[in-house]
Amino acid sequence: MISKKRKVCFLLFSLSFLMPPAIANEYIIIDNKSLEIDGESDPDARYRLINYGRLIGKGSVSGSIEVGAGGTYATLLTESDEKGKRSVINGDVTSYERGIVQLRDTDITGSVYIPGGNFLRSFDKSTIAGSVIVKDALLGLYSSSVSSVLMQDSQLFFDRSTVGVDGDAEFAIKMQGGRAFIFSADIQGDTSFILESSLVKTSPVEIQTFGSQVVPAGGTAFSVRAGAPLHPGEFNLVLDDNTRVYAETLLESQANTQVNLKLVRSHATGDIQADESSEVNVNLHNGSTLRGAMRNVASLSLDDTSALTLTGDSNIGAFALNGGTVSFAPTTSGDFHTLTLDTLSGGGRFSMNTDAAGMRSDFLEVSGHAEGHYLLHVANTGAEPGQTEESLILARTGGGSAEFSLDGGAVDIGAWQYNLVRRGNEWGLEQSNTDEDDDVYPLPRPVRRTAASTDAVIALASVPKEMFYAELMTLRSGEARLASGLWGTFLHHRHDVQGPLHAAWHLRQNGLMIGSDVVRETDAGALVTGAFMSQSSGKVHHARGGTSSVEAWGAGVYALLQSAEGSYLSGVVKINRFDSQLSAQMTDGVGVSGRWQSLGYGAGLESGIPTRLGQGVTLTPYAGLTAYQNQSHQIPLSNGMIADTGNGRSLQIKAGTRLAAQLTARSVQVAPYIDASVSQELARSRSVQINRTYHFDSDYRGSVGKVSAGADVQLSPRTSVWAETNYGRGEHSTFPLSGNLGVRVNF
Repeated sequence: MISKKRKVCFLLFSLSFLMPPAIANEYIIIDNKSLEIDGESDPDARYRLINYGRLIGKGSVSGSIEVGAGGTYATLLTESDEKGKRSVINGDVTSYERGIVQLRDTDITGSVYIPGGNFLRSFDKSTIAGSVIVKDALLGLYSSSVSSVLMQDSQLFFDRSTVGVDGDAEFAIKMQGGRAFIFSADIQGDTSFILESSLVKTSPVEIQTFGSQVVPAGGTAFSVRAGAPLHPGEFNLVLDDNTRVYAETLLESQANTQVNLKLVRSHATGDIQADESSEVNVNLHNGSTLRGAMRNVASLSLDDTSALTLTGDSNIGAFALNGGTVSFAPTTSGDFHTLTLDTLSGGGRFSMNTDAAGMRSDFLEVSGHAEGHYLLHVANTGAEPGQTEESLILARTGGGSAEFSLDGGAVDIGAWQYNLVRRGNEWGLEQSNTDEDDDVYPLPRPVRRTAASTDAVIALASVPKEMFYAELMTLRSGEARLASGLWGTFLHHRHDVQGPLHAAWHLRQNGLMIGSDVVRETDAGALVTGAFMSQSSGKVHHARGGTSSVEAWGAGVYALLQSAEGSYLSGVVKINRFDSQLSAQMTDGVGVSGRWQSLGYGAGLESGIPTRLGQGVTLTPYAGLTAYQNQSHQIPLSNGMIADTGNGRSLQIKAGTRLAAQLTARSVQVAPYIDASVSQELARSRSVQINRTYHFDSDYRGSVGKVSAGADVQLSPRTSVWAETNYGRGEHSTFPLSGNLGVRVNF
């Protein structure tokens, strides 16, 4: 039933068209006569135009004006004068059925009444302090502003105008029947639009907006209801050409109404809700976006360029997702949302949030049939899930041929990757970590695989040791340096690693080392002692995406004792400071980062005994031992993962032989050499720990074989240069062609 208050309001609304304002100080123009007024005219004069009367104002002032009273033709024209002074009407303007009104550059302090007629009443660059009330007529607002518009079975044309921006009006536009075409307008009001079905016409109520903005102060953009119980009505709303709506409630449909809302290249924010007696159908096309909750929506369709973001629990009847994207908005409270559908068809993408630790997530529920293929995008996280064997259910259907799969094929949760597993009509996240056969995954089952963040941490826990060893070996301490001097070396080191559980990374290291040493003669032979500094930069390319970096600064001392026969014993002690910056990609392509500093220190010993094979040719078998340990560090990553890098402890033994020669070419001494060696890792370092739960071995124990070739060239009695290239291969890694280039100046 219609409330008594609504009956009274409707009666007053209808009678307002029949109630012209009171008449005082009135000029009557008859017989096709015209009157021109200007700024010197009586500002309180009221005018009634009948029988083809014409009132023309330029920069004029007047009181209220009636146009076409008594059913006769009449015309009102106002504009600014030649100096730009605007016309002012201190009162109301009433345009009857045959009244023609064209106002430009005019300010109206009252309201405008248009109780009928097929003439277009136009207001250009004008302001209306009160309301515009229109019944069964045409109205045009161009670059104008008005407090509110009430229309009944009329057509409105708005272009670059503002409605409801100023004042405390309950609404900006109220329509009972009719059509409105709105271009580049700004619509506000407490409620932007109140729409009711016509009491006398059966045609749908239509609104089309183009490039407009709707921002209701009270929170509701479109409030739709039947004009009367016997007139439920149909409403067609089209938001086109980059129209933007910012509201708490985008659409409220009630009292037995049918609303068809279509967005074309437009964007809206706000909930859509319908009562049990109403039907709401929503379509998104051509790159449109909608953000809000949907309650009791009959149907929804998205094309492949449009997107829907759900901010609350929603229920929709028929959902046709034709390649579009549906995202569940995250909440600051940590709550999750459920989307309930009667049917699902087409295909597209659902982006969902999860709480791995609490085993909670957004949820898609289809009570009826579901058809098509859908990607589920789950936000990757470094946080560890709860210890449970249960699946984290993301979607359930009532039947049909629908298929769901994870965007990217898997999702990183904590230390491991998770797969989407179907069990009946449910799809959930599970870690593939057992070898038991089942109906879903018959053996062989998916291989257990670490998360990309885990791989990156394991890699960067190992890189400082690799960079330290690369610098240590570049010292070339096995070569005799029997003169005091300065030296410098540029190094380029490459290392490709296939780590545990399919983790892989590639290190590219460039650096510079400079040092100085002195020679002393002792009873045991020549003693070389020296000190050096190093700086190198490592780029770590992760096989699963991303490039991390490690900067190293170091210093050390070394000594070499060489007998007259050429036998030698060398040693080195070194300390490094590492600045590690992790930058990798999770399986969903989202970046993860972390940064920390650590210290690493180590030492090495090497001894060799040469054998002369001929003139200037020696073969030197040698053996060595090197040790290293890195400072353990606990690091938080940007995705919530907590990692402990371990201590990187290492102890390697090495054996090899070097074939060297001393040649002279045109008074230039050249000493080429070839070196072949095998090393073996003996120590076991403290493992990398992820999320205080899982331990991973960052050691790559096993044998590594290396081959090096190089030459020293004596450019002058005091200056020499050298170059070396090397290649190596081990059980877990490859050392592609690397090298170094150095120069030495003797004192």
